[in-house]
Amino acid sequence: MNNAHFRIAAIAAVAMTLSICGVSRTAGAAEPGAIPSRTVNYADLNLNVPSGIQALYNRIDNAARDVCYQEVGYFFYSAQQRGLWSHCVEDAVARAIARVGNERLTALYMQNYGKKLG
Repeated sequence: MNNAHFRIAAIAAVAMTLSICGVSRTAGAAEPGAIPSRTVNYADLNLNVPSGIQALYNRIDNAARDVCYQEVGYFFYSAQQRGLWSHCVEDAVARAIARVGNERLTALYMQNYGKKLG
């Protein structure tokens, strides 16, 4: 990806699962049915060095966690909610990393999650 920023959005499938399971959104969502997202900037990072790759990975992971908290809620009242949140984070991170298209970033994802993108 040529742009030095992108948006991370919680996946629609998780939102659909949440509504099917009766899990409510947290207060403050912009509009009903909207998928929350965050812009991740990385123009200031050098992706040719490990510290730059790690910094971008951390930004992506933090943005995904925040977006998914907005979808699932900040407090987990059940193992099911925790599972939905974990799935949301993993999927959001994978999608964002795939959009960046950097081999080193992809390798870090594979190291952390133990699987390939896709």
